[in-house]
Amino acid sequence: MPITPAEVERIFRASGALREGHFVLASGKHSPTYLEKFQVLQRPVETERLCRGIAEWARTLDLATVAGPTTGGIILAHELARQLGARAVYAERREDNAGRELRRGFMLGRGERVLVRSGDTRRAVSRPLDPLHPDLRAVGVPALRERLPRDPSRHHSCSCRCRAMKDLYKLARTLVWVAFFGALYQELRKPDAERTWHGKVAGVIPYDFRLPTVERLRKAYWDPESDVIFSDHVFGVGWAVNIPVAARRLAALVDQYADASRSLRSGSSRARRSSSRESE
Repeated sequence: MPITPAEVERIFRASGALREGHFVLASGKHSPTYLEKFQVLQRPVETERLCRGIAEWARTLDLATVAGPTTGGIILAHELARQLGARAVYAERREDNAGRELRRGFMLGRGERVLVRSGDTRRAVSRPLDPLHPDLRAVGVPALRERLPRDPSRHHSCSCRCRAMKDLYKLARTLVWVAFFGALYQELRKPDAERTWHGKVAGVIPYDFRLPTVERLRKAYWDPESDVIFSDHVFGVGWAVNIPVAARRLAALVDQYADASRSLRSGSSRARRSSSRESE
């Protein structure tokens, strides 16, 4: 009887292989779940059951070899090859990390039918396919599970936030470049005698392409006598931050927050004392 997806999930949960939380995958993406497959592979009986469903699917492929990548793929390829009566080989990571390759005398014959076995996802096994042999034609790439959830709502919310932050960063970078080229165009369209190489793009975004001086640097970044936080950038496009003024404003905000927190706590204390006296 073929193993069902529900039974596969039960095996992973029972062995402690299915982890839930917030995980950053090797691809850099975020996921609410992670499968530590070695928690299952340490149990030969469960490993045999998981491979049995793949073996039933692969029997009609007339396979000669099952290949798997190190490390977990070795166990899966060996068990799957045992059930199919085929040979098992494995691919190791290349020294330059450009995919994987067969070592230790493993060879593939021309036209040999190979099943590439992975311990992770279908996408992960695309890496060891090509380096195995230039004439390799994979007839199947099975996997224990797919990394992408069937329900998009199961994606971790952090993935959406990260994408939003990346989009915001790209937008800001694009605006900077637009302002930069806009400033250059604004200056170059002036007659030579009228070019000052500083001003504002569309009367809003400041720019300055003059060589910086010590006085301008000090005035932009360290002018404690001023009340202005943002001043014109010394060189380039955009604004500079007057550090002393920004520090004073930040300290004032922190003090305000601390005062508000103390007031809220004292009010809560008085309310609790009043309530306790009334109950008495």
